[in-house]
Parts: sequence; C-alpha cells; structure tokens
Amino acid sequence: MVDLENNNNTGVNVGWTAAGEWLEWTVNVLEAGAYNMNIQTAGNGGTFKFTATGATTYDSGPLSAVATGAWQTYQTVTKSGFTLNAGTHVIRLEYLANVAFNLKSLEFVRSSALTKTLQNVANGQYAYREGSVVKYTGNPAAFGSAAQWTIEDFSGFKRIRNVGNGCLVHIEHLLAYAECDTGTPDTWYSNRWNLSLVGSNDVFSNAWQGTELNCFGNPPAGVQCTERGTNTDAQWIYNP
Repeated sequence: MVDLENNNNTGVNVGWTAAGEWLEWTVNVLEAGAYNMNIQTAGNGGTFKFTATGATTYDSGPLSAVATGAWQTYQTVTKSGFTLNAGTHVIRLEYLANVAFNLKSLEFVRSSALTKTLQNVANGQYAYREGSVVKYTGNPAAFGSAAQWTIEDFSGFKRIRNVGNGCLVHIEHLLAYAECDTGTPDTWYSNRWNLSLVGSNDVFSNAWQGTELNCFGNPPAGVQCTERGTNTDAQWIYNP
C-alpha cells in the first residue's frame, strides 16, 4: 500500500516504504533517445533501482538516495544513460535496502535535447529570435541558431528554449506577443507550456494565460500568443 503525505511544497510525497516494495508507472515515450532520470528524495537515505519493460528493457542497478538531514529537505539524484525506444513502457521503482527516505518526484529528461526549427502550419513561416522578440521568417537558415529551438521537460510542462542564447519563450506584461529573454525565473509560469497534438502537429498553450502560440495573420511585430485554440495558425511542426 502506498502512503502519501503533504510536503512543504504544497504537494505530496511517498513515504513509510520498506525494502521489497515497489511503484510502477506506464509511460509513452514519443521520441527515442538517451534520457536522464532525476528523482527527488529526502530523509535518511537507502538504495533503490529502476527497471523498464515494454518498448525498452532496462535495469539501472542499485542507486543511492543520500541522507539529507530532514524528511522534507529534498535533494535530486540523477542517473544518466537511460536509452529508451519510442513506445509504451512500464517503469518500476524497486526499494532495495536500508529504505528510509521520502520520494517527491520522478522525471525523465532527454540528455541531449533535439535541436529543431518551429514551423507554423498555416503559413509555413519559422519562428526565430531577434533581440527579445520571437519573430517569423521564411528562411530560417539565414538566422542560424537564433531560428533553432529545443523543447525541454520542466515540472510537468514544456519549455521552449532558443539555441542561440538559451532564452525561454514566455509572455510578459500580458502582451499579445511572445518574448524570449534570458534569466526568466524557474518560478514563472509564463515560460511554461502545455503541449498537445493535433495529428502530428504541436500546439503550445501557455500555463499562465492559457493562450496559444500562433502566427495569426502574419503579425509584423512577431509571433503572437492569443486565443486560437487548435486552429492551424496555432499548430507547429518541430522539424530537424
């Protein structure tokens, strides 16, 4: 039986576990590749391991949760080298020995994010960064890394990062246009996006405002972030 408790970050954690117990998650990996596993633990430490079955068979071997000195003082343990195929997996965490730690979160992140362009479905234009503004162009090669983006996982959301300077796409001051600034805090929900699929195309909805990233009407000032739902001008192709 899983025991849950409220933690000091307004969420819940798993606790009171013992050697021989386990947790399982069924996940769908959209893109094959190498992933890092990040797990947040707190308490007195212990050993555990991860296994994967289904589209990939994997066994991490024993991993250690370090002692953090308090039951709600969390530290992230990172294990690299998870090579996962695309498809459905059953991920299992097995508690092995000397188990005396709380589990707060588990996250798999690509160890090498894919660098791609973002092309709008409605008009075929590509997003690129000019200063702190996200604009559009028909010739992304002319802008080099300023027209290249990585989509990364963050706290249950997606973040869109520019390869050129590492800025994150976000909304600021309730403007209708998307911006891309370096140094935006991790606590800002304006740089977090919900990703949904329409066919094979991506729709990005802002976690703060609920408006979609779009190229409606070829706006001269830049890529917009307005309520477009799943219209084609709010759909993007993540290209190599």
